[in-house]
Amino acid sequence: MKQFKGLVLSLALLTSGVAFGQRSSNVEMPVYKDYWIQSAMSYGSSSGYWDIPGKSSIIQKGANIQVWNIDHGIDRKYTLRKSSENGFYEIYVGGDTGKRVDVSSGKSANGTNVGVWDRNSGANQRFAFVHLGNGRFKIYDRNGNIICLEGRKNNNGTNVHMWNDHNGSFVEWYLIDPSTNSAYIPNAKPSPTAKPAPKPTPKPTPSGGKKVMPTKR
Repeated sequence: MKQFKGLVLSLALLTSGVAFGQRSSNVEMPVYKDYWIQSAMSYGSSSGYWDIPGKSSIIQKGANIQVWNIDHGIDRKYTLRKSSENGFYEIYVGGDTGKRVDVSSGKSANGTNVGVWDRNSGANQRFAFVHLGNGRFKIYDRNGNIICLEGRKNNNGTNVHMWNDHNGSFVEWYLIDPSTNSAYIPNAKPSPTAKPAPKPTPKPTPSGGKKVMPTKR
């Protein structure tokens, strides 16, 4: 009976672990560096950037994140730092290390808002970044859901919320360096310069000065 209870408990823990999310970052992310976060739907334009509603100089606790045109306010700048859990990052905004990007109440339901709240070191303030290539990322919460645009839209004022994992440019994000306007691409390396093939080295003439003639066939 004890063995049966132990098996049930083990299965319950395993199941809850899977339900709570197993996705972690597949690349090492830059920490303590400011980035703009832009929707892949808007990449290459001035729209689709994470934004806190209201004055750009104020980081309002409890506000939902939306997307808007870039205006260089502090509420456009997001900074990553490692969380206490390996493979997950906390995100703070506008240089305010006491505020965090936060999944509302840690809920896992589709449509749960993503906003700003006081730092609490909780699982609802931990995110994983999965690089899809060429600087495009999916951003997962600790429940295994992804940050996406409401209604698959990217016009000003569109809400940013959580949804089950799926694909499309409306669930993909770029981290843009404000100083260079370029996307962060993990492990980006210049293409190697092509080198000409080496010429074959001629065989030395055998000793005695005579050349060995090939056998006729």
